[in-house]
Formats: sequence, C-alpha cells, structure tokens
Amino acid sequence: MDIKNITILIPAYNPDDNLCKVVGGLVRLGFMDIIVVDDGSKVECKPVFEELQKVSQCRVVYHDVNLGKGRAIKTGLNEFYANSPESVGVVTADADGQHRAEDILKVAEALKKDSSHLVMGSRGLNKDVPFRSLFGNLLTRFVFAAVVGRRIGDTQSGLRGVPRWMVPELLHVAGERYEYEINMLIFTRSKRIDIHEVPIETIYIEDNRSSHFHPLFDSMKVYSQLLRFVFVSFRVALFDFLLFLLCFALTSHILASLFAARFIPSTLIYFNKSFWRSRNLFTKRFLVVEDKTNHKFWMRFLVYYAAITVMVFLSWLSMKLIMGRMGWGAAVTKGVVETFLFSLNYILHREFVFFGRKG
Repeated sequence: MDIKNITILIPAYNPDDNLCKVVGGLVRLGFMDIIVVDDGSKVECKPVFEELQKVSQCRVVYHDVNLGKGRAIKTGLNEFYANSPESVGVVTADADGQHRAEDILKVAEALKKDSSHLVMGSRGLNKDVPFRSLFGNLLTRFVFAAVVGRRIGDTQSGLRGVPRWMVPELLHVAGERYEYEINMLIFTRSKRIDIHEVPIETIYIEDNRSSHFHPLFDSMKVYSQLLRFVFVSFRVALFDFLLFLLCFALTSHILASLFAARFIPSTLIYFNKSFWRSRNLFTKRFLVVEDKTNHKFWMRFLVYYAAITVMVFLSWLSMKLIMGRMGWGAAVTKGVVETFLFSLNYILHREFVFFGRKG
C-alpha cells in the first residue's frame, strides 16, 4: 500500500540516538513526510536534531522551553494541518524506539485503508512488561471503561493514526502533558468516533527508564480527566437532593418531590445542554448537543425518561421500605438510597447526557 500521503508525527523531549534510528527506519519504509517536535530539549540533544534536519523527508519544529507532550502533539498537528495538505492523516509515535517502524507502518496502512475513525496501536500486556507500566495500563483501562463506557485494550499507547478531518477539533482538546492523550480518547467517545485497534509488538527499553512520565503527578492529571465525569454526576445528584428537600418541605409528598427533583434538572440538561455548559455549573465542555429535529433524538428522549421514571420509582419504593422499617426521616433516607443508586444514575447520565449513543 502506498503510504506517501501519510504523515508521521514524533514529539521528542531529550531524545537519544534512538530517535535517528526511528526516523531512518521510517524513511526506508517509504514515508516521505515526517514531523519531529523538539519540546524544549536540553542543549546536549542538539546534535540529534541537527542530524534529523539533514534528512530531506523530515522537518523539525522547535519549542524554546519544555511545554509537555500534549502541547508538542498539538504543535505537530498544527504543522501537519497547515503544511501537509496532501496527507490523508497523521500517525503519532514515540521518540524512544519503543514503536517499531514496522508497527508504525501497520497503523499508517490501517489509517490509509479507512480514515473514518481513530487508529490505535495496541500493545499486548505480557510478563515482560515492567510492573509499573503493567499496573498503570490495567488500572487506566479499567477506570476508562467504567467512567467513559468504552473498552480499549491499550489506553496509554502513543501510537495513533489520526485522520485529517479530525485534526482541527483535536487542536482544541484540553491538556498540555500526558493527560492530552486520554482526553483525545474521551473526545472520540463524546463525538461518537470509532476506534480501530491494531496489535503491535510490546517493547520496553531498559525497563522503560527513558519515559518522562511522572508516576504520581502525571497519573493524577490523567485520572482527573476521567473522574471529572464522576464529579459532575455527583454535583447533579447534590442538586437533585437539595431540590427534593425543597419540594418535600412544600408538599410533604415523597413521590411528587422525587419526580420534581429528578425531572426538572434532567429536562434542563437534556434539552439545553449548552445552558449548563456555558455557565459551567455541571457539565463543562463535553456534552453532546444533538439536533432536536432528528427523530432519533426523540426516540432517545423517550428511552431516557423511561429510565428516569424507573429510577424514581425504585428510589420511592426503597425510601418507603426503609422509612417504614427504620423510622428514618425523608432527608436521611433519600441520602442513603441515592448513595446506593449513584452508580445506576451515573450510567444513565453517561449513556444519555455525557456521551449520547450514536443513532
């Protein structure tokens, strides 16, 4: 397959000679457009970039200071979009030699074959993987699936094929360091973009010591991007609880108060997501705003409210049972019941509000 109109993007920070070997291998495979972003590397690395500048198929873009991997990727994407008009897409790869040129080619060919989705090189997690990398990947994969509702075999892979049409929106995705890569995956879920995984070889050089990923601080940033959805759902639940207390104080009717507390905020969120997003009250920038003239919107609306109705009656029956047996007040009982039902409520919001299903 002709891959001349596929661009390769390599963000690099303090690289060694492995970067030159990676670029050389790509040139031998026939790649004609390679972008390397020097993310403020130290002076000692200058010879590496000077050597790359001699390669006609390669161009080097510089950051004067280290801005982070996410910013380096966005700088490279911007360079690609502005100056590689003939390329159908760009493949991002790491600079340390942990992505074989042959695997980069596999991702490029998959992108060339079908540029309707994001392509990811997915590493197998075997006994040769360093423990911190194995644990981190398994944990992130589990959290991502639970929070975002999409299973990905290797959420931490930096080998990705990005179609050209996706680049302008990816330039606006938040994140300056490693959290940008997880935000990219969240973006595909919110925009209902499929991910095609291509199996690649697992390579960790010297126990992955060359990685600039900080286990504590960078992990905190990555997980904060995922857990923000849980925090949003918690704030919605808090609003629901306060509204229930107000309605119950006015009516002394549990079922009516439950319906009011659940349906009022749900209607505002579902029908006017831009309202909540613009005011940054609950949902920030990741809601899917849908065309209300589309009949599929109204089908999803009916399913959404049917699910809410079931949840309200489940809450009501649980509250009646607990209040009858324990003698607790409505406020305490409501708090206990909603704590146990939080996961179900979160899944409901995840599937219909945070990431509306396609079709």
